[in-house]
Amino acid sequence: MKQPAKLRTDAPGGPACFSWQGAVVPAFFAALFLYTWLRLEPSAEYHHAAPVFRWNSTFLDPHLRYAGGLAHYGAALLAQLDWRDPLGALAFTLLGVSVFGCTRLAWPAPRPAQPRSWALLLLPLLLLVLRERYGWRAGVTGLGWLFAAGVAAAAGSGFRHWPAARIAAAWLGALLVFYVAGAGPCWFFVTLFGVAPLVLDRRWIGALAAAAAAPAVSWLLPRGGWLTATAPLQMSPMETLPWLAGPGLHLFVCLAMAGAAGARRFFQRTQPAPSPRQRAASRARRWPGFPSERLAETGLLALLACGWLGVWLAFDAPRHARARLDRATQLSQFERVLEAARALPAVDPASEIRLHRALFHAGRLGSDLFTFTNQTGWDLMPALKQGLLDPCRPQCETLLELGQAGFAEHYAHEALEWEGERPDLLLTLARINILKERPRAARVFLGALAEMPFHRARAREQLDRLAADPRLEDDPILRRIRPRMVSLDLPHDALPTESMLLHLLDANRTNQMAFEYLMAHYLLSRRVDRLGAEIRRLNDFGYREIPRHWEEALLILELNKGQAQPDLQGRGIRAETRARFQEFSAAITRGDFESEAGRLELRRRFGDTYWHYYLEGMRETRPPAASGSMQ
Repeated sequence: MKQPAKLRTDAPGGPACFSWQGAVVPAFFAALFLYTWLRLEPSAEYHHAAPVFRWNSTFLDPHLRYAGGLAHYGAALLAQLDWRDPLGALAFTLLGVSVFGCTRLAWPAPRPAQPRSWALLLLPLLLLVLRERYGWRAGVTGLGWLFAAGVAAAAGSGFRHWPAARIAAAWLGALLVFYVAGAGPCWFFVTLFGVAPLVLDRRWIGALAAAAAAPAVSWLLPRGGWLTATAPLQMSPMETLPWLAGPGLHLFVCLAMAGAAGARRFFQRTQPAPSPRQRAASRARRWPGFPSERLAETGLLALLACGWLGVWLAFDAPRHARARLDRATQLSQFERVLEAARALPAVDPASEIRLHRALFHAGRLGSDLFTFTNQTGWDLMPALKQGLLDPCRPQCETLLELGQAGFAEHYAHEALEWEGERPDLLLTLARINILKERPRAARVFLGALAEMPFHRARAREQLDRLAADPRLEDDPILRRIRPRMVSLDLPHDALPTESMLLHLLDANRTNQMAFEYLMAHYLLSRRVDRLGAEIRRLNDFGYREIPRHWEEALLILELNKGQAQPDLQGRGIRAETRARFQEFSAAITRGDFESEAGRLELRRRFGDTYWHYYLEGMRETRPPAASGSMQ
């Protein structure tokens, strides 16, 4: 009996070939999920950006009045899933899968089959580039692409033989997509559904008629009074680039699609007619026009590899480190705050405030403050200097913990206006109002918090406790802050750091946070005489040893023999600190500070000391003295 022929697994389209080709798309999206989860850490973005979303009509109504508002509403809802890293990574991966699948279904005939559809994987990669640049509206762009491709796929290919019907459908679809998703997705839909198919069919006039739908709809609707100005037009100049990134990518994809369709039609017309044998060979291959199928597949894989390389290089590491620092602060993980601060090339003012608070909680404010040489402002409380509003939120957290509820409330409301109804801000304002004996106002903020996903249970629990006890005496955070609060007002026209901290110490002499912040303020302002005068408070807090930076400041104070020396109340400066000071003084005496090479060597050896910070400041304010003494 004749044996059946064996199936060649090495032939094109055979099982062995199919197995690795079919694994490319699942492997791509598995890598997308892991990259988003492990490297981007969606929860860091959530705590840093805190996209506002509330389950009520008050939040929904404004999104119904401008083009793309529903896409922004959906993006705000989708961003709530970033509360947990795996959940946020899964949501973003499913968004990428949906964009890829819908675009493939809506692709103009002939629809790309596996593995020709690998080129469409560049769309999720472009979304990933936006995602890792925090604040660049990846969710809005992804949902816009998905809606446009979904409408195009739903319309299907039923209009292939009726160009006039396709043009009419393109105009109607453009109206719908523009209202729901905005101008960028509208252009994408018109190109995908109207322009590219008509170009492939050599219907150039029809393609122009379909292409006119996008600019006409984008220009006429807002000016006809049906919609208000779109959200991007309401942004500040600093936010222009992130808002234009999504429409720019839509336009780029549209031009690429239309250009590819036109180039394909042009080359088909310029090539000589193939012979019957060539047509048969072309039909037998999955890649007509390519001498080798493996060469074409290798080219697409190389394109995807280059895309992943671009994603890796586009990663915004400093901004991610700041986001991780912000998240660790909100979760009271202060050692992680210090780790994230060391990873930053330059610590911005808002991160500096979080760093100082973390150093205090780690018990290292007086000993490790100057080891973070990447600080830029060197200011405990920058307030609103030079128009900076970013420090308002961390400043209000520090002020509240110090016991200055009035100052904290001021900066919390500034942050509320600047950053919106963030969950952590609403909770902070609720605590401030409880401390100031205003439970009804606290219920307003907790009620707003209860309308946010993932915060409803916590807010309702606080509301129930507040109904039973308006002062929340059993709350550990409020119980720690309440004894520190001042009872008298402090007149001021700016944030008086020294007066405020002394005021707090007068109200409660055991407020250790106020004391350590006061000493840090004297260090940063190079007022070693005032530090020496306040060192007498050491016994109020039970210090067994003097923190290192305070010792270093006291050694500078010792150089002035004519000034009364502070009473250390039985404590002494450690021998290792004195020995290191002698080394530093010897280097200054040799004139190391007078040359660039010498200053670099001093920074390498003593950059973590207060002496180096002190001397750098003196050099900036006046030329160095001829002698080598510290004075």
